[in-house]
Parts: sequence; C-alpha cells; structure tokens
Amino acid sequence: GDGALLILDCNNHRIRRLKDGAVTTLAGGGDDSGYEDGPGVVARFDSPVSLALDAGGRLLVADANNRCVRVVTLEGVTTTIGGVDGPKIPGEPRSIATAKDGTVFVLTWDDDDGSRLRVISADGSTAVLAGGQDGFADGWGEAARFYGPQGMAMGPDGRLFIADSDNHSIRCVDRDGNVSTVAGRPWEDEEEPESIDGDLTVARFNDPMAVAVASDGTIYVGEYRRVRQISRDGVVSTVCECDGDVRGLFLDDGLLYFTSSENRIRTVVVPTPLQRFLTHIDPALRTWCLVQWQRAEMIPAEDARAAPERTALRLLMQCPIVEVTYRIFTFAF
Repeated sequence: GDGALLILDCNNHRIRRLKDGAVTTLAGGGDDSGYEDGPGVVARFDSPVSLALDAGGRLLVADANNRCVRVVTLEGVTTTIGGVDGPKIPGEPRSIATAKDGTVFVLTWDDDDGSRLRVISADGSTAVLAGGQDGFADGWGEAARFYGPQGMAMGPDGRLFIADSDNHSIRCVDRDGNVSTVAGRPWEDEEEPESIDGDLTVARFNDPMAVAVASDGTIYVGEYRRVRQISRDGVVSTVCECDGDVRGLFLDDGLLYFTSSENRIRTVVVPTPLQRFLTHIDPALRTWCLVQWQRAEMIPAEDARAAPERTALRLLMQCPIVEVTYRIFTFAF
C-alpha cells in the first residue's frame, strides 16, 4: 500500500524491498541458505521463488528447496504454514497464488511426482487440484498434464493462468480443476523453439517462465528474451525484447515490471484497460460530436417567433457534451 516493490532475491535467499530508489532486506539473512523462522534477517530461506499477498496483507513465499510455504508480515516476521514441524509440500514449489476467498494455490514439480497444481490448507497439508505425471494434456484434475511449469497468476475471474515452460504454452485452470490451453503447444524434437506472433492458431512460445493478467483479461507472458501479450481477442504479439530470460512479471496500473536472468528489474509501459476502452470508443465519440455540430449548422431559418428556440438548440447542439465528459473522465482516471 505504500508503493514499495517486494523482490524475491532467490540466490541470496532473501526478500528485498525497493522504495524510493533504496533497497533494504525485509526478511532472510546469513551467507548461506537455511531454514529458520524469526524476525527480519534472523529468518532463513532456501531459494525462495515466488510470493503472493494474501487477504490479510501478509506475504506468502514459496520456499523451493525447503519445500514449504513461509508467511512474512510486512514488518518482516517469518513463520511457516503448518509450523516448523508441519508437513512438507510434495515436490518443489515453483509458484504461489492466492484467491480473494483466502484459498492458497501452489504449483509444484518433482522428478517422480510430476507437475501438479495443489491447494494448501492452514495446517500445511495439500490436495491436488490438477496435474499428474509430466506431459501435455488438457482435462480435469489429475488427468491433465503439465511439464515443468514455472509462473502462475490469477485472472480477474478467479481462473489461474500457468506458464507451462517445457510445454512452451500458457494453460488455464478453473476452480474445479479443469485445464485448458490458452495459447502455444510443445515443439517437436526436430523443431527449434522460437517466438512467433499471430492469432492463437499460429502463435508459439519459447520457454515461458512468468505470467501476469490485467483486470480486463489481457495476459502478459515472460519468456526467452521477450515479453509477449495475449489480447482478449486472441492475438499474440511481442511487447518488448530484452536480454536474458524473463523470470518474473508484475503489472501495476499500466506499468509492467519484469526481472530477468541479467539480475535487473526493468519496466515497460503498457496500456491500461481504461486506455484500451477509450481507444475503441474515441473515434465513435468524435464522430458523434462532428455529426451534432453539422446538424446544428443545417437548422433552416424560420420565422422570428422561433428564433429563441433555434438559438438555444444551436448552442446545445454545438456544445460537445460527450467530448467534454470524455475529457473529464480521461483526466480523472
């Protein structure tokens, strides 16, 4: 709420805070990885890879190599869901997301257990919502297949969108565990992965690792050397090119933050849902105003008794009420 950015510094096993150009450590410390609850730098993590803000304003952290979910308050106090002796998550947690009702979702991967989307309870126990052994298949529950998924984000309607990295695709999971493919598909062994723009029938991805969803349903994807966009009308395009793999995405009011393998945080400006809406209606509004103006000029002369009415009507018609309202609306938002 204060505009600070929270950053998972995975290889330093810390959660960092960026505010007004200054970087500080919120939680985690020491020279090496570890596992310990406690305040500030007393806490220890082992390769934290994903965070989410829950309904209570706490940070939930997927602590990959410790195979658990940590809870960090905004004052930096760290605890573990299920307690220090609670159950370990089956598989390595890759990404975490929370729903408005408090449900916590964790994306996991394991050599033996495959790739699964799990729901984690308050005591640390988990249940599989979707996924099983590695593969590529849409379907319900454990009949669906992922392969090395990395990033995950929740859309405005409560569905989860997953960067299914080794399948080079973006998948969607609803709250009942139904899995579908939004865009992309696996590359064949003889094919060289590349980024291809176009509609959903031709678009391809190259190792997507991060995903973010705007309030209007536009999906942003971080992949090898690119940030891509999937529009609501089903067109995939490239937002920008960059050096290294894009490993994290965060969308905030028209500004898209992304982290990459070059250990930098970059930003790119993208249109907000309101700006996209205005882009579509602006030509119509301007045409309406033009038509109203022309109608005012075309009012024929009548007898003198109608002059006041004509004058009032002309002033009303020549006043671009809609355009003025539009400009006020644009300025306000």
